[in-house]
Amino acid sequence: MTDLFKCGAVDVPTDATESIGQFFARYKRNVQYTGCRVVNAITEPGLYLHKRPIVMPDGTPSPLASFGSVYHHATVYWRQRSGELHALDYGPADGSDVAANIMAPVPARPCLQRDAQPPEPPKAGGLPLLFVGPAAMGVGDERLARALTVMEALPYHTLRNNCIHFADAVVRLLTDGTVCGAPLLYDMLAGSHPTADDFMVMMLQGALKLPPVCDGSALHAAMCDAVAGRTVNLPPLEPRAAAATRSSAATSTTTTCASSPDGSVAGKARAGKA
Repeated sequence: MTDLFKCGAVDVPTDATESIGQFFARYKRNVQYTGCRVVNAITEPGLYLHKRPIVMPDGTPSPLASFGSVYHHATVYWRQRSGELHALDYGPADGSDVAANIMAPVPARPCLQRDAQPPEPPKAGGLPLLFVGPAAMGVGDERLARALTVMEALPYHTLRNNCIHFADAVVRLLTDGTVCGAPLLYDMLAGSHPTADDFMVMMLQGALKLPPVCDGSALHAAMCDAVAGRTVNLPPLEPRAAAATRSSAATSTTTTCASSPDGSVAGKARAGKA
């Protein structure tokens, strides 16, 4: 059994002709997981992933609903042992779910929202949550602060640096690299996805390729570089010169990306490739 979460990138389609429906059929056959479970409310300490339909900047529903929950807005909720609830949510600085121009980078908002409100429960029309498991560090951990500083310095980009990338990357970080591809696990277990691509899905699939839009491995690598004091190589979301300037300006740290001082994390969610 190969631990998919330790292999770097998620097992995403390598065949450009593979549809999203075909991908999830293959994903379900090949991925094994333990620890993650679908819940309707946030009742115990730990990390939860939630998705909801995107609302466009003009207030209209997003046409991406044709993809089920795959391209919904993703938020990570983090319940503390004290009962406090925080949210890790990434998006444009103006509070929108996505940028008005999907091809242009825009400033990002702060990622950590303390004293957050829980998402709308399923009985009120919302989607369920995916309980990911316990976190390997605390909300006040300096490693998390350094990682989020890197993230907030990087512009939001609807296709190249979005809430799904962030949710995947921050879950990897907070579970010490154990849980990878959480947004795709959400779609498979708690959300929905096309079983057969309709006309809208096929039209949009040319721009919204599943691997680059859903895989946060590059962002996670940048976060770990910052935490470990290495040079941070950020994904090029801007013209090459501007991206190089931003990357060279990143500050170094001396801490390491490791498990919490009180020991290993029990009950970690895992996935593997058969």
